[in-house]
Amino acid sequence: MTNIVEEEGYKFIPVSTPDGIDDEVDDSFFPFISIKDVRDLDPAVEDPDTLGQYSCALISVVEGEVAFPEEDPRLAPLKAKYEALDGNDRNYNGRVLSWEEVVKAIPNVGQMLEGASSLVNVEPYWIDEVGRLVLGDNSSAIFERLNVDYAKSRNDAMRVPGGGLITSKEVQRRARKVQFDSSKMIWCESGGNTDPVYVVDFRTKFPRSEMSSPKASPKVGSIHVVRIQLNLSVPS
Repeated sequence: MTNIVEEEGYKFIPVSTPDGIDDEVDDSFFPFISIKDVRDLDPAVEDPDTLGQYSCALISVVEGEVAFPEEDPRLAPLKAKYEALDGNDRNYNGRVLSWEEVVKAIPNVGQMLEGASSLVNVEPYWIDEVGRLVLGDNSSAIFERLNVDYAKSRNDAMRVPGGGLITSKEVQRRARKVQFDSSKMIWCESGGNTDPVYVVDFRTKFPRSEMSSPKASPKVGSIHVVRIQLNLSVPS
């Protein structure tokens, strides 16, 4: 049984580390902590990149239940936008996921926030069919990414973990929910070293996927997305 230390309304679970450090770390350092079972805990923190050097996990206990510490304030805008999505876009395997469930299933929140910061007016798009949270540029981002060739657009999008260009299928789905400029085209993921490449053309009555030269054009821009694979259990 783990020794739980109470101090000033908080409860600490000491975590053993090889170097024997026994610091008490403010919970703002780590907004999300995975704890298997507070009643029978092998003390551990699941994100060694962020927390490996610390030796205690700070939790709060509300009515006997383990509660996650307050969310990183940088998540607040994403939370509001996610909760504004319709149920279909928050659905995975027949169940609508709450924002709290999504956040707990993100393997590395810091990495996700890094990807989100690379996007223009970032928006949650949906949970896709394989359980990924898809974040992307606002549709207006195309005006900031015009006249850049396909290869550079793709490389720029892939600089962050999980990043890439939007696919033609994703554009078609997105176009049912937001308005894209009717005078432009969008690069779509087509693989590397490819000529021609896919674009979606909004200059027609309905968005149309077609092949185009990968060269830069003032009429073609890109939409970047970041796809985060969530650790979601599938009911049997």
